[in-house]
Amino acid sequence: MSLLSNEEISFFKREGYLFKRGVMDPKLMAKARDALWAAAPPRLKRDDPNSWEGPFRADEEDDSPENRCSGYTWKFRAVSSEDWMVRLAATDKTIWTWIEQLLGEGKVVRPERIRGI
Repeated sequence: MSLLSNEEISFFKREGYLFKRGVMDPKLMAKARDALWAAAPPRLKRDDPNSWEGPFRADEEDDSPENRCSGYTWKFRAVSSEDWMVRLAATDKTIWTWIEQLLGEGKVVRPERIRGI
Protein backbone atom coordinates (compact mmCIF):
# COMPACT_ATOMS: atom_id res chain seq x y z
CA MET A 1 0.00 0.00 0.00
CA SER A 2 1.33 3.41 -0.90
CA LEU A 3 0.72 6.69 0.84
CA LEU A 4 -0.29 9.82 -1.01
CA SER A 5 2.59 12.03 -2.06
CA ASN A 6 2.95 15.62 -0.87
CA GLU A 7 2.04 16.71 -4.41
CA GLU A 8 -1.19 14.65 -4.34
CA ILE A 9 -2.13 16.05 -0.93
CA SER A 10 -1.49 19.60 -2.14
CA PHE A 11 -3.57 18.96 -5.27
CA PHE A 12 -6.44 17.63 -3.14
CA LYS A 13 -6.30 20.64 -0.81
CA ARG A 14 -6.21 23.06 -3.74
CA GLU A 15 -8.76 21.38 -6.05
CA GLY A 16 -10.98 19.40 -3.65
CA TYR A 17 -10.61 16.07 -5.44
CA LEU A 18 -7.98 13.53 -6.42
CA PHE A 19 -8.10 10.83 -9.09
CA LYS A 20 -6.30 7.56 -8.40
CA ARG A 21 -6.43 4.76 -10.95
CA GLY A 22 -6.31 1.01 -10.44
CA VAL A 23 -7.20 1.19 -6.76
CA MET A 24 -10.61 -0.41 -6.42
CA ASP A 25 -10.99 -4.19 -6.14
CA PRO A 26 -11.69 -5.54 -9.67
CA LYS A 27 -14.04 -8.27 -8.40
CA LEU A 28 -16.10 -5.78 -6.41
CA MET A 29 -16.13 -3.40 -9.40
CA ALA A 30 -17.55 -6.23 -11.54
CA LYS A 31 -20.16 -6.91 -8.86
CA ALA A 32 -21.11 -3.21 -8.84
CA ARG A 33 -21.45 -3.15 -12.63
CA ASP A 34 -23.60 -6.28 -12.55
CA ALA A 35 -25.86 -4.76 -9.87
CA LEU A 36 -26.18 -1.53 -11.84
CA TRP A 37 -27.13 -3.29 -15.06
CA ALA A 38 -29.58 -5.57 -13.25
CA ALA A 39 -31.42 -2.45 -12.06
CA ALA A 40 -31.29 -0.56 -15.37
CA PRO A 41 -34.46 0.17 -17.34
CA PRO A 42 -34.95 -2.62 -19.93
CA ARG A 43 -34.14 -0.43 -22.95
CA LEU A 44 -30.62 0.21 -21.63
CA LYS A 45 -28.51 -2.62 -23.00
CA ARG A 46 -25.18 -3.29 -21.35
CA ASP A 47 -23.51 -4.18 -24.65
CA ASP A 48 -25.07 -1.36 -26.70
CA PRO A 49 -23.71 2.12 -25.85
CA ASN A 50 -26.21 3.65 -28.29
CA SER A 51 -28.98 2.64 -25.86
CA TRP A 52 -27.37 4.61 -23.00
CA GLU A 53 -28.36 8.06 -24.24
CA GLY A 54 -30.95 10.01 -22.28
CA PRO A 55 -33.17 11.41 -21.24
CA PHE A 56 -35.09 8.70 -19.41
CA ARG A 57 -38.56 8.31 -20.88
CA ALA A 58 -41.60 8.95 -18.68
CA ASP A 59 -42.28 5.20 -18.40
CA GLU A 60 -38.68 4.67 -17.16
CA GLU A 61 -38.69 7.35 -14.50
CA ASP A 62 -38.46 6.15 -10.93
CA ASP A 63 -38.86 8.38 -7.89
CA SER A 64 -37.74 5.80 -5.31
CA PRO A 65 -34.76 6.74 -3.14
CA GLU A 66 -32.99 3.51 -4.13
CA ASN A 67 -33.13 3.88 -7.92
CA ARG A 68 -34.05 7.42 -8.88
CA CYS A 69 -34.26 7.93 -12.66
CA SER A 70 -35.36 11.26 -14.07
CA GLY A 71 -34.34 13.30 -17.09
CA TYR A 72 -30.64 12.67 -17.61
CA THR A 73 -30.01 11.65 -13.98
CA TRP A 74 -29.79 8.16 -12.53
CA LYS A 75 -29.02 7.76 -8.83
CA PHE A 76 -28.66 4.06 -8.13
CA ARG A 77 -28.52 3.71 -4.35
CA ALA A 78 -30.09 0.29 -3.80
CA VAL A 79 -26.69 -1.21 -2.93
CA SER A 80 -25.35 1.79 -1.01
CA SER A 81 -25.47 0.07 2.39
CA GLU A 82 -24.27 -3.33 1.21
CA ASP A 83 -21.03 -4.25 2.99
CA TRP A 84 -19.25 -5.04 -0.28
CA MET A 85 -20.18 -1.64 -1.76
CA VAL A 86 -19.07 0.30 1.33
CA ARG A 87 -15.82 -1.67 1.27
CA LEU A 88 -15.33 -1.00 -2.45
CA ALA A 89 -15.89 2.74 -2.29
CA ALA A 90 -14.77 3.81 1.16
CA THR A 91 -13.35 1.33 3.63
CA ASP A 92 -10.84 -0.56 1.50
CA LYS A 93 -7.56 -0.46 3.42
CA THR A 94 -5.73 1.65 0.83
CA ILE A 95 -8.59 4.10 0.33
CA TRP A 96 -9.19 4.40 4.08
CA THR A 97 -5.50 5.12 4.65
CA TRP A 98 -5.65 7.94 2.10
CA ILE A 99 -8.84 9.34 3.65
CA GLU A 100 -7.14 9.47 7.05
CA GLN A 101 -4.02 10.93 5.48
CA LEU A 102 -6.12 13.76 4.01
CA LEU A 103 -8.52 14.36 6.89
CA GLY A 104 -6.65 13.11 9.95
CA GLU A 105 -6.16 9.70 11.51
CA GLY A 106 -9.06 8.77 13.76
CA LYS A 107 -11.14 11.78 12.66
CA VAL A 108 -13.31 9.99 10.11
CA VAL A 109 -16.27 7.80 11.06
CA ARG A 110 -16.59 4.60 9.06
CA PRO A 111 -19.72 4.95 6.93
CA GLU A 112 -22.65 2.56 7.09
CA ARG A 113 -23.53 3.45 3.53
CA ILE A 114 -22.23 5.43 0.56
CA ARG A 115 -24.06 7.67 -1.91
CA GLY A 116 -24.43 4.90 -4.49
CA ILE A 117 -23.21 4.20 -7.99
